[in-house]
Amino acid sequence: MPLRKPIVLIGADQYQIPDGDTLNAVALAIGAELVNNSASNQIICTPICPGIGAGSGGFQPARANAIGTSRVLGLISALQIGPGASGNCLQVGLLTASIAQWNAITSGNGGLIPGAEYFLSAVLAARLTTIPPDRSGDFVVRIGQALTPTLLFVNPHPPIGL
Repeated sequence: MPLRKPIVLIGADQYQIPDGDTLNAVALAIGAELVNNSASNQIICTPICPGIGAGSGGFQPARANAIGTSRVLGLISALQIGPGASGNCLQVGLLTASIAQWNAITSGNGGLIPGAEYFLSAVLAARLTTIPPDRSGDFVVRIGQALTPTLLFVNPHPPIGL
C-alpha cells in the first residue's frame, strides 16, 4: 500500500501536508466566535443554532421543536454573550462548566450524569435533557455524552424528525 500524506488546513485551504512538516498535536476542540442574534444574554453551555435571518452569521438559542432551531451549531463556551455581542462557541470537543452552570441548562440538580447522553430539549429553548423528544413534529438531536458532573463531550448530530 502506498504511503499517503494527510490533508491539513493552511489558512482556509486544504493541502497535503508539506514535505518536512509533521503532525504532533491533538485537536481537543473545534469552535468559532459567533454573534448573539437573540434579544437576551446567553450563558455558558447553551445549545445554539444559526441566527435569525439568512446570512446573519450569528446564533440564537436552539430548540428541538422545529427544523430551523434544531440544527445545533454547538454550545456556548464563553461565560455569557450579550445581544449583538460575539463570543466563543464550542462545536466539537470537551466543555467544562460548574455544576450550577450545567444545572441551569439541564434543569438538573448535581450537574451532569456521568455516562448519560444529552439531547436538545423540544419543550424549552436553550436546554438539554437526558430524555430525547418523542412527539410528532419534534426533532431528536443528540448533543453529547457526560464524562463527569462538570464535563461534557460535545458532538452534535443532525436532527432526526419525528
